[in-house]
Amino acid sequence: MRIDKLSTLSQFVDFINDQILTLKCNSEDYSCAWGVDRITNYNDFLKQPLTKGMFVNEIEHPNNIKVKRTAEFYNLKIKEWQHEEDKIIFKGFNIDYGHVTRKCIYINGKDYKVYFNKFGECFASKINSSMMSRVETLHDLAELTNGELVTKNIKI
Repeated sequence: MRIDKLSTLSQFVDFINDQILTLKCNSEDYSCAWGVDRITNYNDFLKQPLTKGMFVNEIEHPNNIKVKRTAEFYNLKIKEWQHEEDKIIFKGFNIDYGHVTRKCIYINGKDYKVYFNKFGECFASKINSSMMSRVETLHDLAELTNGELVTKNIKI
């Protein structure tokens, strides 16, 4: 099952209940087990700590590297870049290079901004708000955004 939005656990449970009601299967036990399995997997998913790599690829694309390189080096860098690209789970976020320092990074999306400080702590807020809330896990972010963040590469 693919997920296209970061939902709170209660939103996800409602979604699964709707799916169970529309499932065309022979056994009620199967529907219940299917739903419990998905809810358990999603709950475990929400417990993950937030990382910069969930929002943006921190590796510079090999086409932007300004040094002389061999085809072998280029292909290796492309694989590294693609591997990091595959880890991104949120669509539409970009690094705000106007606010990047050596150890701190701002990441802006359409409606939300995320900030990682030099200690690795993460804060998030609506784009137009100056009040940022500390978020540690995907669960915290789902609660803060109320299921508004669009996701990719998530399979439960």
